[in-house]
Amino acid sequence: MDQRASATGRILVVARPMLARSVEATLCPAGYEVHRTPGGEDLGGSAARLRPHLVVVALDLPWIDAALAVQPLVARPRPLPVLLLGEEAADVRLARVPRLPLALDAARLLAAVAELLRLAGGYPSPAGASIR
Repeated sequence: MDQRASATGRILVVARPMLARSVEATLCPAGYEVHRTPGGEDLGGSAARLRPHLVVVALDLPWIDAALAVQPLVARPRPLPVLLLGEEAADVRLARVPRLPLALDAARLLAAVAELLRLAGGYPSPAGASIR
């Protein structure tokens, strides 16, 4: 977990440890502040404590219902941006939430994160995270 203050956005990653490390290894060198949590059961509480600019949630976590966990974040008057990772069956509650496949492509992940942060609040894209 990177403790430095970040001018490019604080990101909370909810995923199995190996996937969370891959996401972190891609985003940290690009200048993002990444915090990992394997749980996700109290995603709303974690988001309230950390105050992330973006939440990345893996859909393959058997101990949480991603749709149920993510819904309060995206239903706010000012929604918290969420990026889903996985190809799980489409849940109508998640239809408008951006998604990438679990087989991570670093360039696509960086581009998606930069775009979601830009749309959410104008956070600058770090070098190397240009949208293609």
